[in-house]
Amino acid sequence: MKKLLLLVTALSIAVRLYPTLLSGLPFSTDAWSPIRNTELILKHTPVRLDSGILDNYNCYWPANSIFGASISIITGMKPMDAMRIFIPFSGSMTVLIFYVLVKRISRSYSVACLSSAFLATAYSYAFFTAGVTKETYANPIYMLLILFFLENCFIGFLISSLALVMAHHLTTAVTITVLASITIADYVIKKGSMERSRIAFLLALVAITLLYFQLYAKNGMKISVAPSDLLSVASYQVIFFFVALYLSEQKRTVPSVVAPIFTFLIALLWIKGDVVPGAPKLPAHYLIYALPFVLISPLAFLGLKRKEVIFWLSATLGLEAYSVFSNPPIALAYRILNFVWPPLAAISAMGSRDIKKVIKILAILIIALNLYSIYAAVSLRERYMGYFWLYNQQEYLAASWLSSSNLTVSCDVKASYLLSDYLNMRTDVFKYLRGKPELFFLYGEMLRNGYVLYGGYIMDFDPKKLLDFSLIYSNGQVEIYG
Repeated sequence: MKKLLLLVTALSIAVRLYPTLLSGLPFSTDAWSPIRNTELILKHTPVRLDSGILDNYNCYWPANSIFGASISIITGMKPMDAMRIFIPFSGSMTVLIFYVLVKRISRSYSVACLSSAFLATAYSYAFFTAGVTKETYANPIYMLLILFFLENCFIGFLISSLALVMAHHLTTAVTITVLASITIADYVIKKGSMERSRIAFLLALVAITLLYFQLYAKNGMKISVAPSDLLSVASYQVIFFFVALYLSEQKRTVPSVVAPIFTFLIALLWIKGDVVPGAPKLPAHYLIYALPFVLISPLAFLGLKRKEVIFWLSATLGLEAYSVFSNPPIALAYRILNFVWPPLAAISAMGSRDIKKVIKILAILIIALNLYSIYAAVSLRERYMGYFWLYNQQEYLAASWLSSSNLTVSCDVKASYLLSDYLNMRTDVFKYLRGKPELFFLYGEMLRNGYVLYGGYIMDFDPKKLLDFSLIYSNGQVEIYG
């Protein structure tokens, strides 16, 4: 069993380092600002994080930049190299903490190993935690918080809470929601009798979050949360809570048979663009990438046994439903899906006990399909699977060449993050759509997949618009027009 855990851990590390080892550059469009902040911290220390030297957003959740600066000093690596390697590596360690958590709940080595294998390879979870992002760094802290919560380890919980609120706002909000769901479920199931320590843990996390926000991080929030938003979130939480409560007390033979059919229909509607408002219609072959959810769904219904995991899952599904149907930015739906995967992996592994004869084949299929999805997103550059998170050396070299210019560069979101967030240039994503720009940054994938807009939206690119421009730079992969 130790060899199997070692194999799963190695797989988790390999999957998350695969994009950066392929490119030699940080993975994710969100990587550039934290990396620049790290370089500035090392250059100007001692420095106030909100002094204006750093950016005006990521400096309010600086944990990954501070971690990157520390690793850079310890290893002697450049901040960019330190962060592109060690941030995904730290994210891969979530799988080990998850193994301990599931083993504590299930009392089974095999269940813990299988759930960890699911999580190590799950698309989109593994894809996102391969990036140099606040979310990647926050993930192991998030898992530690849930473990300390269930183990009643208050000191560990308190330290992890302080680390989490400095790491990522969305992960903190999800953690509070999950722990609140588990706490309320404990109260309802035990008919008013519950562990009081759980309320103390939850209140401590809420208090630390509010204190940090009010004293420091509120200036970094780019969106406002209205009371109607909180009411909408609470409504979805109530619905999914009672669904989970009902399912946890029922026999699951019928749902486990219906589950893959139901999941397949949802995937079909999603691909047709009928689920998420504003989402694009996807090619039919994208059903291949939905198959892991279809195959894992009957295991999930069979595994509805442990109350902590059921209500962990219901909390994340409630947030996912809100992000899909309540008209927030579409990117939130993809982000929240990453938080659905851990409890889904745990419950599905628990359900494998009831179908021991076929579980090996089913597990191999699920893992293999997830690995193929990651390969398709990174190496095949599938248009709607986040291909634009991967940068290549020619794109970086072209951006560096252009960095001495004082002109505003017209480019899509992928190029804009590199040019503006890291190289501190002026960019305009919409100038290309409105009229003739001063400079235009064209990279090869733009011709194939399109022009990336905010929120992951992609529009077809028309190269005929460049006929009136002069080519001023080319390196085989990137062309710059002026």
